[in-house]
Amino acid sequence: MTTSETFIPTSDGTNQVIGRLIDMSYAKPLDLEGFLQWDLGVDRSRPPKPESHSWIYGTRHWDALSEAERLETLWQENARDISMFIYLEQYIPPLYVGYINQHRDKIPKNVMEYLMIFSKEEIVHTLAFRRYMKIAGLELFTPPQGYARLFDRLPHEHPVVGILYTLLIEWLAELGAMHNARDRDIDPVTKDLYLIHHQDEARHIGFARKLVECFFEVTPTEILNQIRTTIRAQLPSLFGLYTYNPEIASRVSFAFPVAPEAEEEIALIRTSENNRRLNEERFGELYAWLTKLEIMGQTH
Repeated sequence: MTTSETFIPTSDGTNQVIGRLIDMSYAKPLDLEGFLQWDLGVDRSRPPKPESHSWIYGTRHWDALSEAERLETLWQENARDISMFIYLEQYIPPLYVGYINQHRDKIPKNVMEYLMIFSKEEIVHTLAFRRYMKIAGLELFTPPQGYARLFDRLPHEHPVVGILYTLLIEWLAELGAMHNARDRDIDPVTKDLYLIHHQDEARHIGFARKLVECFFEVTPTEILNQIRTTIRAQLPSLFGLYTYNPEIASRVSFAFPVAPEAEEEIALIRTSENNRRLNEERFGELYAWLTKLEIMGQTH
C-alpha cells in the first residue's frame, strides 16, 4: 500500500473508503425522532443484556442476589454503558471540529468532510442516548476516571493521536454493546438502540482505523514508540473499568455485596473466569488490532 506522507497521511484505498463512508452518511441522514420507536417505551421487567454478561456473574456475589436484585443490577450496568457512550460522544464534536479549525490547511478535504459528518452523527447519538435514559428512568453514572484530563490533553495532540484515543474508547464500548445485543430476550427498545447506533459506529470505527493504520505506516518509529508506551500503560485501567465499575454499589436500591472501596475484591471480579471469557469473546477483534500495531502484546 502506498501512503502519502502528509500531516494526516492517507492511501488510495483509504481515500476510496472515506468516499464511500461520506456517500453512505448522506444517503441515510440521522434523524432523532426517527431514530427509534420512542413511543414503545422501555420494558424494565426484561433484562437489558444477558445475565451471563453481568460484571459479577459467576461469582459468589451474583449467587447472593435475588432475581429482582439481579435484574436491577443489569439495568444499572446498562446505565453505566449508556453513560460511557454519552460522555465520549459529546466530547468528540468539539475535539474534531477543533482539529479542523486549528489545522484546516493541513487536513485533506475528504478527511475534513468526514470529521464534520462524524461529529454531526455523534451529536444525534448523544441526544438519542439521553432520551433513552429518560424514558428508561436511568441516571447517568459519573464520567470515567481520567476522562476530563484526557480530553483536556487531546486538543493539543496530533489529530490522528486524538482519533486513536477516541477510537479505543468507542470501539471498546461498541464491541461490548453489540455482544449484549445479540441476545433475543433483552428489552426490544434497548436492543434496537444498540443495533441502530451500530450502523453509524461501524463507519466511524472503520474510518478511524484506516487513518491510524496509515499514520503508523509512515510515522518515525521513535514517535510511534512514545505513543505505544503511553497507551499501553492506560489499557489495563480502560479495560478494567469497563469490566467493573465500583459506582454501581451506590446506584442500586439494596445493599450491594461489593463495597466501592473493596479494591482486592474488585480486582478479583475484574479477573474472574467469566469476565476473562467475556473479554476474549467481545474484545478479540480489538485485541488483535492493538497487537498488530504493537500497542498490546500477545498476552493481554
